[in-house]
Amino acid sequence: DYPLGHARNPLKDSEVEEKFLALVEEAIGQKRAKNIVDLAWKLDQAENVDELMKALVMPEK
Repeated sequence: DYPLGHARNPLKDSEVEEKFLALVEEAIGQKRAKNIVDLAWKLDQAENVDELMKALVMPEK
């Protein structure tokens, strides 16, 4: 048996998304977190990573 998340026992896409949102929503908010998820899932269709990189930048405090 392999632990959940191992290459031979991978997380489902929905589980990856759920884990990401749980880890970042408090810090960046639900709307921004979901936007990052959407951009990441569509990365294979993007011409470049500019939009995703901009979405990942944390504002200075």
